[in-house]
Amino acid sequence: MARPLRVHAPGLVFHVMSRGNGGRDIFIDDDDRRRFLDILSKVKKATPFELFAYCLMSNHFHMLVRVGGFDLSRIMQHLLTRYSRYFNGRRRRLGHLFQSRFKAPLCDGDSYLIELLRYIHLNPVRAKMVSDPAQWPWSSHRCYLGAAAAGLVDPAFPLSLFDGSETEARRRYLDFLQADGDAGQAATGTPAAAKPEKKGDPANPIDRDRIEEALLRLAQDICAEHHVPIEDLRGATRRRDASRARRALIRRCEERGLRPGAIAAFIRRSPAAISKVINLRP
Repeated sequence: MARPLRVHAPGLVFHVMSRGNGGRDIFIDDDDRRRFLDILSKVKKATPFELFAYCLMSNHFHMLVRVGGFDLSRIMQHLLTRYSRYFNGRRRRLGHLFQSRFKAPLCDGDSYLIELLRYIHLNPVRAKMVSDPAQWPWSSHRCYLGAAAAGLVDPAFPLSLFDGSETEARRRYLDFLQADGDAGQAATGTPAAAKPEKKGDPANPIDRDRIEEALLRLAQDICAEHHVPIEDLRGATRRRDASRARRALIRRCEERGLRPGAIAAFIRRSPAAISKVINLRP
């Protein structure tokens, strides 16, 4: 009898990416990759989240995560700081290991999620490092095939989008990966679903709710950091602390792939005002 999948509670899903400073490698050897995953496992226990997928390349990594009770920025700060300390200490080097702030566009739909899953797991194939994603040991692909223990990875929900039976879901997942043949996407390094027309439709009430939830969570985090009431953040006040918090929120939302129009509506400003803040980065 086929085993049913256990699906966890809902939350916000982000495609997290970070690159080496100046394009330099952040993983020199397999020991580096093992230590990164060990640190990731410890951070996951301390600040629980769901890790749907990951792939460690040479000068960058991808993760697909669903967060609930903990802020993504806090999770990533712990991960990147601890790994940078290890990497620099091992090689007796100084300076920034990672290039600026990590990127984390919001994944705003199930179809987008499975496209990202495919994109992340096919990264080594597109980079011509292997011919089959199962040959790359530094991704979560083999967990989805059942060929490796899940452990760090939480594949239940993504697999449930393929089928309710674990066995059938794994088969359909593999078929979905093998169906990818768009060389154009490999060249651009962008999943098809990342194109604007493939994302959630703002006219759809479900998509609007997801975006509103993401904005609210980010606003709450920013307000806590700047000690500003959320009504001031979204209000007409021009106090310096509120204005600084507002700019911080706009930049953080933009980093996560939220559209200027949605940000403008949330904080009751014009889209032109949002674009001005985005274009005048410090």
